[in-house]
Amino acid sequence: MFPPSVLLQHGVAVYKAAQKPGEFIITFPRSYHAGFSQGFNCGEAVNFAIGDWFPLGAAASNRYAHLRVRSLIPYEELLCKEAMLVYKS
Repeated sequence: MFPPSVLLQHGVAVYKAAQKPGEFIITFPRSYHAGFSQGFNCGEAVNFAIGDWFPLGAAASNRYAHLRVRSLIPYEELLCKEAMLVYKS
């Protein structure tokens, strides 16, 4: 990790949020995030996406393939399952 001032010096927008109990923080696709705990905590992360995410997922899947890195999200599987749901409805 490095100070946010380094990003700011290079024109990268930096935002800060303090999350309180019961609150959610949503990060957008292709955004980096980091967290810091100030004492005892119990953290949980939930990943979700709406239909508009699929073009971003395709681009990410292609980038991973180009880098020969295994994708953490099974994009093609998610796309096929979504297509089946649309077909059945």
